[in-house]
Amino acid sequence: MPCRVKADGGTSSDGTPAWFLKGSFRFCPSCGVEHNVRASEFRKLCGLNSEGRSSATTSLSLAVLRQLLSFPAQEIPDNARKLLAFSLLGVDEIGAYTLAIFSTLSFAYALVARAHTRVDFLLGHLPGPLRAVLNALAFLLLAAMAGYIAWRGCAVLAETIEFQAHANSPLQTPLWLPQSAWLVGLLAFALVAALFAGHALLLLVRDWRLVNRWYGPMTLDEEVATEASAILARGADREIVR
Repeated sequence: MPCRVKADGGTSSDGTPAWFLKGSFRFCPSCGVEHNVRASEFRKLCGLNSEGRSSATTSLSLAVLRQLLSFPAQEIPDNARKLLAFSLLGVDEIGAYTLAIFSTLSFAYALVARAHTRVDFLLGHLPGPLRAVLNALAFLLLAAMAGYIAWRGCAVLAETIEFQAHANSPLQTPLWLPQSAWLVGLLAFALVAALFAGHALLLLVRDWRLVNRWYGPMTLDEEVATEASAILARGADREIVR
């Protein structure tokens, strides 16, 4: 909540305008930066003079690069260009965004390709109708979990947009950009899981044998055939695979 603070830390109607945030310092209303939960409160509020060596070096390097870009290319000496020979922290940040986005997109692909892990050491010893019920129930629970994750992802994106949050990094990335792509992967996973769960329930009513065939764990022969197809796709000799 807004308040006014005096130099001694007390509140007064004629003090400096400020914000009182109860709990840890998660979001800065002034600059729009969303801080990491695990970071210490001191590091969230400290200046460049008390920053870590890596962050301070990156900030100074970016300032030098801005200055160099203001000169024509032919006037920049070769030794000045060596500044570009090391990686900035922004590379790690972009790599983290890429990993998060493509990980969520792979959820739906793994489900369609039946590449997800199923613990089935007891399932194969159960009667066929009971296996069908458990397989349909497994996909129903998976769809519920995927829907909950997507719902929470929407809440995270809505909060980011509401507070116009930026990454606490040299790039100051608007977090709604990577989070939007990340949410697309979660929504795709929830949609595929819901479709599969509905189809499994429909097959359970019509013919339980089809549930085990479509949504049961892959048999040993199916796993061997899948691995053989992958090897052939990589250009292996067909006779060796046989």
